[in-house]
Amino acid sequence: MQARVISSSSSSGGGGACATTYEHGAHLTGWKASFDGDKDVVDVIFTSGSAIFKPPKAIRGGIPVCWPQFANYGPLELQHGFARNCAWKVTDEKEGSIEYTLTYDDIDDEQKAMVPGPFTLKIRHVVVDGTRMRTYMSVTNESEKELEFTTALHTYFVVGDITKTSVSGCKGLSYLDAPPHGSASSDRVLVDEDKDEKITFAGELDRIYFNTPNEVVIHDDARSLEIVVRKSIKGEEHLSELPDAVVWNPWIDKSKATGDLGDDEYKGFVCVETASVKNKINVPSTRTWSTAHEIEIRKK
Repeated sequence: MQARVISSSSSSGGGGACATTYEHGAHLTGWKASFDGDKDVVDVIFTSGSAIFKPPKAIRGGIPVCWPQFANYGPLELQHGFARNCAWKVTDEKEGSIEYTLTYDDIDDEQKAMVPGPFTLKIRHVVVDGTRMRTYMSVTNESEKELEFTTALHTYFVVGDITKTSVSGCKGLSYLDAPPHGSASSDRVLVDEDKDEKITFAGELDRIYFNTPNEVVIHDDARSLEIVVRKSIKGEEHLSELPDAVVWNPWIDKSKATGDLGDDEYKGFVCVETASVKNKINVPSTRTWSTAHEIEIRKK
């Protein structure tokens, strides 16, 4: 598969900031940020060293596009839907930005059976400047029936040490808590309120938080960095906000059981994903729904 690299303009303070993307899955697999005045770049997005870059296998890491279903939250048997497994087309490319498009004509008969009819799905990755990047997503329903789905931008973030990492912004929220790998039951348990100031990691953690605030922050103490994940963008209020957030780290046993993830790689990443899981998104015939998230890295 051929990689396409997008870079921010040096005149906007971007320095060496760049992102790597692929037509397979419209997948962003890496983003290197650059602070003003610094010669070195900072890796922000994690992709496994064991990732398989061979369609139709989804790439492990980066920003997988989960559509038209997140996990098993919907009628499909296919985990996370099919968008991340498909070959997309590049429909626009310029400095700092690339747009990928997937249509009904691009998918196979089995995948067509998973949607009510024709659609156009677009993903645009934008390197805004040295410390910010955005991913835009839009879905146009071209069928005569309503298009219903759950979704997530399943983002993997590099951290220096998962045991020295925490996530803030979820205190007081309800969430679904998944049992650890190997448990007798796979059913998630509803927790009415997270009473902790920050989420910390000392074992496998897989939670879906509901009705999250605009910003959820990853505190990477090992690298003295903070990564802000925003579900709305100032000046673009026409975009819909993804209401939920998924926080995940597989820890030891699940990492060992995952073929395209190194046994010890759990130590160096955390997933914080903007998502719509609890309530399905409904797009009427001929209408377009759109959303975005913004990621910003800053020094502590």
